[in-house]
Amino acid sequence: MTEKPVVYHMCPPNLRGNLLLPLDVLRKEHPDLYAAKMAKYRGREAIPTRPLPELKCRWCDCVQFSTVHPKGIRDAMLKTGHSWPDNGRRFFALPVDEAGFSTGDTVIWRYEDGGPAADIAAAKSDIVPYSPGCVAELNTLHHRTEKYFQEMHALGRRPLLFVGVPHLLHRGPVSLKHADEIVV
Repeated sequence: MTEKPVVYHMCPPNLRGNLLLPLDVLRKEHPDLYAAKMAKYRGREAIPTRPLPELKCRWCDCVQFSTVHPKGIRDAMLKTGHSWPDNGRRFFALPVDEAGFSTGDTVIWRYEDGGPAADIAAAKSDIVPYSPGCVAELNTLHHRTEKYFQEMHALGRRPLLFVGVPHLLHRGPVSLKHADEIVV
């Protein structure tokens, strides 16, 4: 039996309610949470305002998910000399067939055009229409991501966990009704 495709989102430490909200909604409804989320974009301020013509919106209007199980990211981090919390990190695992994603509100950024150093602003052919099959195909970590982790370790810097990891981008809030919480 084939496993159903799943996407992953790191559990926000201060989640309010049972919806994952895009940055722009956080900005309007929970400015304190928005400020905390925006901190991860320091030095990459263009990313949240990057247009996504495929969805007729901007990056900040979407909730982002990884198509790669967090265990793959953790293993690559440890293999390249980085640490991972002893008690793990919490993630939501959401089966795509129960999430309500459609081609009108969801795309997949394969993250293949430029490797891990590429910015979402440079992505061209890498953004493809949503399909459960595409999510299933992109469920392993690309070797370039591990190389990026190695480079960051050599520089004595902590890498961004999801650079080089394929993303599912969904315009609008996402219900956690069908999500499981996992610790990796």
